[in-house]
Amino acid sequence: MKKNGSKHRPKGLVQDTEPPGRRSSGTSPVARLRSLFGHNRVQGAVIACVAIALLTVLLVPKRHIIDLQMFRVGEIARQDIWAPTEITVEDEETTAAKKKAAAAKAPSVYDFDERALSQTIGAIRSTFRALRAGIEKRNELLQSLEQPAAPEGGKQAKSPAKVSTQDKLSGHSEAPAPPEVKPTIAELREQFKQSLGIDVSPEEFDQLVASGFDVAVEDCVVRAFEDACKDGVVGDKALLLSNYKNGIIMRLVGSGKTKTFPASSFFMVSD
Repeated sequence: MKKNGSKHRPKGLVQDTEPPGRRSSGTSPVARLRSLFGHNRVQGAVIACVAIALLTVLLVPKRHIIDLQMFRVGEIARQDIWAPTEITVEDEETTAAKKKAAAAKAPSVYDFDERALSQTIGAIRSTFRALRAGIEKRNELLQSLEQPAAPEGGKQAKSPAKVSTQDKLSGHSEAPAPPEVKPTIAELREQFKQSLGIDVSPEEFDQLVASGFDVAVEDCVVRAFEDACKDGVVGDKALLLSNYKNGIIMRLVGSGKTKTFPASSFFMVSD
């Protein structure tokens, strides 16, 4: 049975009325590439890599490909120029002036050896013990060489050895003595100098010899040394006077710790 002259079509079916040649006009670019390369994925990957490389060359700035010979002194560059390495040009005159100014304001650093006091006292005592032994040996040798001399004019004369012993004890270290008497006063004085690192005058050493390097004299020297080291000792006081106004930093040699002393703590440094 016909109704209104229209043909009956099955429900749910739509007829494709577009010509076969126009069917791909509405497809996506990906579909077009697929239709171009088919199912060859390797070829598609190669094409994609080539395309990316071309885009990179075209889009990335050519900052590293610049002919530097095209620029002249004083000319303004049209684009940024990137150097392959960093170059530091130092102004030596300015750097030296700044270093000098910084050094003038910086506090001086002094090393303080806490063991120096005890080591020096030990050296003093060992030196006095050795010199006492030398004096005793010398006196024993002198006494063994004493010879009674013949009387002249009814008076008993002193032997040369006896005279040397008495003169030595009275402080005259230059008195003659037999050459076999060892150690000599000069040798004892040199031993004193080498052991303690100080050189005393002949008169001062004569007084030590006259005392026989007594233990009481040794204790007196040790006490004087301890009093001198109580406030610290520097090797060059003139250097301290020239830069103490910036304060000093004292570095303990044993522990490595530091102590800072401002300039106000040196109110008696010039004494």
